[in-house]
Amino acid sequence: MKVKFMTSLSFSPNVVAIRRYASAVALLLVASHTAHAEYRLDIGDILDVSVFGVAELRAHSRIGIDGEISFPLLGEIQVAGLTVPQLRSKLQILLDEQVSHKTSSGPDTASGRIGVNEVTIDIAEYRPIYVNGDIARAGEQSFRPGMTARQAILLCGGYDLARGRMNSSTTPTDLETDYDAMSVEFAREKAHIWRVENELADQGGRSPPEMPKVAISRDLFSQIIEAETDILKSDETNYRNEVSQLAASARDTDAQLTSLDDQIKRQKAELDLDTQDLAKIRQLSDKNLITMDRLSGERHQVFQATTQFFQSTAQRAQLQKERGDLDMRLDKLTGDHHVALVRELEDADIKLATIRTRLQAAGEKLGKAGTVADGGSRSSSITVTRRQDQTSTTFVATEDTTLMPGDVVQVLLGSESEANVAQQ
Repeated sequence: MKVKFMTSLSFSPNVVAIRRYASAVALLLVASHTAHAEYRLDIGDILDVSVFGVAELRAHSRIGIDGEISFPLLGEIQVAGLTVPQLRSKLQILLDEQVSHKTSSGPDTASGRIGVNEVTIDIAEYRPIYVNGDIARAGEQSFRPGMTARQAILLCGGYDLARGRMNSSTTPTDLETDYDAMSVEFAREKAHIWRVENELADQGGRSPPEMPKVAISRDLFSQIIEAETDILKSDETNYRNEVSQLAASARDTDAQLTSLDDQIKRQKAELDLDTQDLAKIRQLSDKNLITMDRLSGERHQVFQATTQFFQSTAQRAQLQKERGDLDMRLDKLTGDHHVALVRELEDADIKLATIRTRLQAAGEKLGKAGTVADGGSRSSSITVTRRQDQTSTTFVATEDTTLMPGDVVQVLLGSESEANVAQQ
C-alpha cells in the first residue's frame, strides 16, 4: 500500500529545542533495544518507525514480500536483511537529506537536521514461527524474544503421543498383535529372499540367514527357514529334472545322427557301385552283348539305392533340426529359469521394503501409545530450519534451544524399535 508523502516540512524553534533535548533521552531508548542488535529484519516483521517531535514522520508497516516498507517522505525503503541499528542509520541519512533539501530556502537550515538518535524503531511484531509434527496443534505461533523450543511446543498443546496414528477403537494390544504379525511376515520374506538368492547362485551347501531383529522367536524363524529349504530343494529338483530330460533327448538324437551318418555313408558307397555297374551294362547293351531285362534290372537297382540314400539324407536333416530345437529349448529353459528367479527376487525385495515400512509404522504407533515392542524407550527428536542471509539451514535442536523469528520446528516422537527395523 502506497503512502501519500509530504511535500514540505517545517520545524518551530520549540520543536527543535525539544528534539535536541530528546537526543539524550533517545540514547537510553537505543540501549533498551540491544536485543535487536544482531537480529536481521525479514519479510513479515512489523515495524513502528518514528522521528521524535515530528508527528508526520511515523509509520506502522509490515515488511512486504519485496523486503520493503513504506515511510512518509521517503516512499518504499528496502529493509530486509538489515539490523535495527543499520536501518536507523539508513533512515537518518535519507531523512536528513530530504529535510535539508526541503528547508534549504529557510533562514535556519541547521535547525532542520535530524540526528540518528532521533529516529526510533521498534519491532512491534516478529514474523511467526511454525511448529509441526507430533504435537497437539501444529501450525503458526507468535514469536516472543527468548522463546525456546519447549515453550513453542507447550503453546501448541504439548506432545501428542498418538496424533493421527491411533483411532479411538485401537488399543495397545491390537497394535502389539499387528506388530507381531508383521514381524512374522518380515521374517518370512527375509527367508524367501535367502532362498531365491541361493537358487540363483546354485549353491550346494548353504547356511541359514541371520535372524532378523523383530518380534519373532528363534524356533519360529527356524521353522520358516526349514520350509523355505524344502521349497528350494523341490524347485531345484524339478528344474534339474527338466534339464536332464532335455539333455537325455539331445544325447539320444546325437546317437541317432551318428548311426544315420554311418548308414548314409554305406548307402552312398553302394549307390556309387550300382551307378558304375549301370554304366558298364549300358555299354554292353549298346553292343547287344546283354539282354534288355538285365539292363532294366540294373536300372531298378540304382533307382532303389538312390531312393534309400535320399530318404536317409532327409531323415538326417529332420534329426538335425530336432537337435537344434532341443538346444533352443534347453537355452530357453535356463534363461527363463534365471529371469523368473531375478523377477521373484525383485518382487521379494519390493515386498520386504513395504513390510519394513509398515513394521516401522507399527513400531512408531507402539511408541506413541506408550508401548515399546522390543523393550526400547520413547524419545523425541526436534529439528529447526532457519533462514538466514537468503539461505535455509536445518539443525538438530533440544527443548532448550532458543528460537528465532521465522523458524520452522519439526517434532517427532519415536522408539528404539523403529531404528532396529530401519537398519535391516
